[in-house]
Amino acid sequence: MTATCPECGRVFDLTDAPDSDEWAHGHDCEAPITVYSKAQAVEDGEQVAVPGHILRALNVSAPMYVTSALYFGHVETTGDPVMTDVRLNLLVRAASVAFRAGDTSDMMRTNIAFDGVTVWGIIDGDGCTLLLPEDY
Repeated sequence: MTATCPECGRVFDLTDAPDSDEWAHGHDCEAPITVYSKAQAVEDGEQVAVPGHILRALNVSAPMYVTSALYFGHVETTGDPVMTDVRLNLLVRAASVAFRAGDTSDMMRTNIAFDGVTVWGIIDGDGCTLLLPEDY
């Protein structure tokens, strides 16, 4: 899988760890790149960290995050914390199944079905982020 920088046209091999990392964190293509850390995204409310008890219950060892649009639009829909945990558990379970299927070296999935929408998952050095395609 590859990605092309829209500014400079450089092609990145996303199956190659250094290329994938550079794509995820920016590269020098004559334009200034601002790095926005996972911690900043969580602090700013752009992403929600999946609680440890859900990850442990599903035997997931890497940190997982959900974009706020996915979380508030499709996970936390009732205001009931128990139901939110159940829905978050179902989302993480669907993502885990998708990442275990197919090419396990591929760090992106665009076929995770949840709550009537397609969810994408991206694994990087910070863990796994689940997002709606329009969040990409």
